[in-house]
Amino acid sequence: MSSISESLKLPLGEVKYRPGRIQSLTPEQEISVKQTWAYLLKYWGYDVKIPIEDLTFRESFIASTPSIFSSTPLKRSQTRDSFASGTSSINHTPKRRSKLFGRKKACATQSVNSKRLKEIQLLGHENRYQKLTAPTDTTRYIYTHHYRQGFEYSPEYATSSFEESKESFPDSDIDSFESYTTACTSINEPLSRPTSTIRTGNPPDPNSKDTQKAPKKIPSIIKGNMNCHAPDFPQLNKYKPGDLHNAFYQSCRQDCIDNYLLRFIRARKWNTHDALAMFSNSLNWRQNVYPSYDWLLEGDAKSYLNDTNPGFVKNYTAEKCRIRGKDRQGNPVFYFESRKHFASDATPQEMERFALTTIEWFRLYLRDITESTDTATVVFDLSGFSLKNADNPTTKFLAEVFEAHYPEFLNNIVIHKAPWIFSTIWNIIKNWLDPVVSSKIHFTKDINEIGVFIDRKHLPSRIDGEDVDEIEYTPPSKNGDKPPLAKNMNYHNLRIERDELLMLFFDTTIKWIEAVNPDESAAYYKDKLDLNYRLAHNYVQLDSYTRIPGVFDRDGHLKLGY
Repeated sequence: MSSISESLKLPLGEVKYRPGRIQSLTPEQEISVKQTWAYLLKYWGYDVKIPIEDLTFRESFIASTPSIFSSTPLKRSQTRDSFASGTSSINHTPKRRSKLFGRKKACATQSVNSKRLKEIQLLGHENRYQKLTAPTDTTRYIYTHHYRQGFEYSPEYATSSFEESKESFPDSDIDSFESYTTACTSINEPLSRPTSTIRTGNPPDPNSKDTQKAPKKIPSIIKGNMNCHAPDFPQLNKYKPGDLHNAFYQSCRQDCIDNYLLRFIRARKWNTHDALAMFSNSLNWRQNVYPSYDWLLEGDAKSYLNDTNPGFVKNYTAEKCRIRGKDRQGNPVFYFESRKHFASDATPQEMERFALTTIEWFRLYLRDITESTDTATVVFDLSGFSLKNADNPTTKFLAEVFEAHYPEFLNNIVIHKAPWIFSTIWNIIKNWLDPVVSSKIHFTKDINEIGVFIDRKHLPSRIDGEDVDEIEYTPPSKNGDKPPLAKNMNYHNLRIERDELLMLFFDTTIKWIEAVNPDESAAYYKDKLDLNYRLAHNYVQLDSYTRIPGVFDRDGHLKLGY
C-alpha cells in the first residue's frame, strides 16, 4: 500500500511545516504528545500496555530518530543505554518532576522495578516494528461496539446491502471474543444494529458507478465485558468517556488529527496535565453544550428556506462578513464590516450560533497538510462604526471560545480604522482577552499599515485594496437544504473506510507510544502520519454526502482541501 502522499502526489517535501506540528516535532515535544495520547487512549479503554503508574514519567516514552518529514530535526532521543545509566536524555537533570494527576512531588523517580523501564532495558535493541494493516480485535470491539461509533450502528447503515454481502465473508472475518478490560460500564448483552436505512439528498442515479460498488465488509464483534479505569483518571472522569469519544470523532476534519490535539498541547505549553484538562473540557463542550458539528452540517440553508432562526440568518443576509484571500503568511482572512452589525438583529443564542458556525466553516479553509496554513487572520473593518454597532455579549463569547475551544487558531486580529469612540469599548473588551490573544491584536488606520499583514491584492476595495468583489449573499436554491450527493453505496464504503482508518490510527498510535527504541518509534511515527493524511482525504470525499452547502460554498470561494 503506497503512502497517501505518493498516491495523491502531495508536494509534502516542499512544505515547510510550522513548529510544534506533527510533521515537525522536537524530541521533547514528541514525548509530550505520546504521554497525552497514552492517557487519553487508556482512559477510553484502548489497549495501551504501559502500566498506569508508569505513564506519569516521561522516561516511559522513547522519541523517534530523525525522519524525512520533520523540518525540525529530532536531535536527541531516549535510548536503552540512557535508561541503563539512570539518566534521561529528554530531562536528564530534573530536581522536581510533576505527576500528571496531582500536585508536584519533589524528587519523584521511576522505580527500578518499573515494568516499562525493564521492557525498554531488555527489548530496546530489538527491531519489533511490524506495519499494521488492519485494526486489532480489541480496538474494533471498543470503537465499534462499546462506543457504537462504527457505521453499522448508524441509522444510515444499509442493512440489506450488508446482509447480502455478509454471505461471501470467510468465517475468519466474522470475529468474536468474550471479554477484556476497557474504559467504563458493563455490557452483558449483544448490541443490536439498526433495522432501517435513511437516505437524504437527491435520489441516487441507478446507473452511477458509485451505486454499483459492492459494500465493504464489516467484521462483527458483539460480546464484551467492560471494566472501568475511573480511579486512575480523576481529571478526565468529570466527563463520560462515550461523550468525549463521540465528540472527538466529530472533531476530526480535513486537518491532521494529531495537529488538532496539538493545538491544545501548545496552548498549555506542553504540559500534559493541563492539555488533557483543556482538551477534555472542550470535547465535552462540543458534545453537551454547543452542537457546533450539527450546525456546521446544517449551515444556513435550512434556516433560510424554512424561515427559522431569523436572527442567525440575518447575520449572513446583512452581507457583513466574507472569507477571502490570504495574509502574508498564507493564512486565509476573515473580514467583518462592523457598521452592518446590530445586536438587536438576533437573540444572544442566534448570535452565538452565527459565531460558531462561521468559525467551523473557516476551519474548512485551513490547509495544514499541503501548505501548513492552520491559523486565521481576522480583520474588523470599523470604518463607519458607532455605538449602536457595539455587541459586548457576543464579543465576550468570542473571547471565551477562542481561548477555551479554538486554541492556536488566530494568527493576527487587525482592527482597521477604529474611531475614537471605540476606545471606550476597547477598555472593556481588553479585560476579557487572554494575554496570548491580546498580543495578536493590531490597530491600523490606512492601507500602508494594514498592508504589513495582508498584501494589497487580497484587500477589498473598500479599504483601498485591489479586490473589487463585494460581499453578496447568495440564497440557497429551492432544494438547497440537502447535501449535494445522495447517500449511496460509495458513501457506505467511505464511512466504513473512515472507521477502519480511525481504528488503525488508534492502534498505530499505541504502537508508537509503546516503542522501545528510536527506530521503532520513527517507523510507527511515519505510518501514523500517513494515516493522518488518509483520514483527511477521506473527510474531503465524504463532505458532499454529509454537509449542506453554506453561504461560503454558494459564493464559490470555499473549496475543500487539506
